[in-house]
Order: sequence, then structure tokens, then C-alpha cells
Amino acid sequence: MECCFSSFSSRGDNSNHWQPLAIGFVKFNMDGSSGGCLRKTAIGGVLGDKNGCVLALFLGPMGEGDAANAKLLAIENGLEIFANSGWVGCKHLVIESEPMLSISWCE
Repeated sequence: MECCFSSFSSRGDNSNHWQPLAIGFVKFNMDGSSGGCLRKTAIGGVLGDKNGCVLALFLGPMGEGDAANAKLLAIENGLEIFANSGWVGCKHLVIESEPMLSISWCE
């Protein structure tokens, strides 16, 4: 499975802007959140193609934890979904998540 990591910023940083996916690529946009340290967490993600079609999605509670753990669980869940899909071997995966710290932990 070949992956490319990308991050986005909600702070209005102009260096990160939307670009359409190249042919043969799909993108999983994932995130996780928490009500605070060792509080209830939730994750979600959507897998889309270059035409904006939704190919897969997930969301749900993940027990107790913190925001960083929730974001990592979201990335892990998205990777598992892609790894078990029919797209492995025929599509390249771009993973988009916030913050970059979570992505750097995965690399």
C-alpha cells in the first residue's frame, strides 16, 4: 500500500490550499476529537475520489482518551478501511488530517 501524507490548517494559512487529486489517487480526510484529557472521544473520516464522489466513510465514539489519541485512531481506522478495500493495488492513497504532529507520528 502506497500512501502520501498531507495536512491542513484551519488557521487561514495560505500555504495549504485545495488541489484536485491526480488520476489514480483517492484521499482519506480524517479527524478525531475529545472533550479533554481522558474524556469521551470520537473519530470520523471520508474517502473521496478526484470527482468528489464519496467512496467510504466512518464515524463513531472511541471511548475515553485525549484529542491526540483520537486523531491517531482516526488515521489508523482509515488505513484499515483502505487496506481491506478493493482499491489497494489500483489506487494511491493520500491521507489528510490535522494536526501535522499526528501525521509525523505515523511516518
